[in-house]
Amino acid sequence: MQKKCIYKFLFGLCVGTSLLVSKPVYANITQEQVQNDISTLETQIDQFVTEISTKEQDLVTFQENITTLTNQINQSTDKVAELEGIVKIRKDQARKRLVALQTDDTVTNFIHALLSSESLVDFFERVTIISELQRATNEKLENAQKSVHELKQLKETQASQLNELTRIKTVLHQETEALKKQKQELFHVLDNNRDRLAQLAQKKLEEQMALAQRLHLTRQESSSVAQVQRQDEQSQSSHTQLQNTTQLATTKAMSYAVSSQIRPQETTQQQIATQGNETEFEVEATAYSYTEPGLTPYTATGIDLRINPKVIAVDPSVIKLGSLVHVHGYGVYLAADTGGAIKGKRIDVHVGTVAEANHFGRRKVKITILKP
Repeated sequence: MQKKCIYKFLFGLCVGTSLLVSKPVYANITQEQVQNDISTLETQIDQFVTEISTKEQDLVTFQENITTLTNQINQSTDKVAELEGIVKIRKDQARKRLVALQTDDTVTNFIHALLSSESLVDFFERVTIISELQRATNEKLENAQKSVHELKQLKETQASQLNELTRIKTVLHQETEALKKQKQELFHVLDNNRDRLAQLAQKKLEEQMALAQRLHLTRQESSSVAQVQRQDEQSQSSHTQLQNTTQLATTKAMSYAVSSQIRPQETTQQQIATQGNETEFEVEATAYSYTEPGLTPYTATGIDLRINPKVIAVDPSVIKLGSLVHVHGYGVYLAADTGGAIKGKRIDVHVGTVAEANHFGRRKVKITILKP
């Protein structure tokens, strides 16, 4: 009776220990929180990229406007220079005419032509013609001067617009550079968060593997206690039978005791194989390496394969992500990745190199899910 109490106490202690270690304690920052931070940062980076693209397009547009306005200013400058040349020529012509009025015989002839008019009407007609010629000359000179003035005003307006466009272009360039700097800072924070996520995943994996080992030891201890208790009960039963029967009955009882001891052991082994959440079945296995072209070192659950290479890709509908899986003949792996071709009872074992993956090929293996 005292032994039974001891066995029950030990069994209860083992079960209680398994309950205590069933939930590992993680850091205050969880993988989900880091993943949310990464998603937020990626969204912000996308926004910055869009804004930078818009501002760079604005810079291109402003540069085109500046080029066009600069060409217009150059054309206006050439036009002003051309008109100023015409005005100068006409002023010189007017000056020469004034001089000619005093020195040239042509002027005398001009006056003589007026005085030699046949009649007063002829005189006024000749005066009108001469006045029209002079007025046309003066009008051309005035128009040329007016055009010069208008072109100069246009040139000043265009220069002002050019200065404003240049100022806006400078501001846009400064804003674009500031956005690029912020984008680089966000990329730096994103890389840091990815490193934190990989570290948390590695820490979680280590805790899960340690937990699985503790659970395995606890189950072994529980099974050992139960087996010893059964053997002790069987020994007491056999001893009672030996005392109350004949020598022939005693021999049969001993034989029965031996056979009864074997059967419980087999039953115990079967119970150990299916105890807890362990499941065992056969799957088709292939292998892959993150060094293959087109692959990244990060799994579907965020684990960095450079830090923790002991990962298999599974179909989550068959093997739950996060499960510890014993691949017979290869060791314990974490189900932490998926693949488009991994469907049903198939797994893809991560190995170090592409050559190892090719050598692995396709084969049937037995697996045991230690902790779904």
